[in-house]
Amino acid sequence: MNSKLIIVDTNIIFSALLNTNSLFSITLLNSDYQFYVGELVIVELFKYKNKIVKLSRLSEEDLIKFYHILLRRINFYKEDLIQIDNLKLAYNLCQDIDVNDTIHVALTIEFSD
Repeated sequence: MNSKLIIVDTNIIFSALLNTNSLFSITLLNSDYQFYVGELVIVELFKYKNKIVKLSRLSEEDLIKFYHILLRRINFYKEDLIQIDNLKLAYNLCQDIDVNDTIHVALTIEFSD
């Protein structure tokens, strides 16, 4: 596994968008790490767009600009490409905690193989 590869969950992206000067934002934008997320993150961000605009206190235009910059730093991984055994293992690990994290855990397993 590449030591400079990091799986990012939806909450990290939300945090970066809500505070463009946060440690999350600075790390995502300026580090040498390669960040990966599942494609579902795009849907989640779109779903909560209005809430993000409100809480970030940025204009919608500024938020979209920052979002565009942020997305250029993140690699999207097609969830269809995750091996089914890794998805099953991830689901089993997440089912009693938060099944919404299954994709993130599955990606971690996928990249550690």
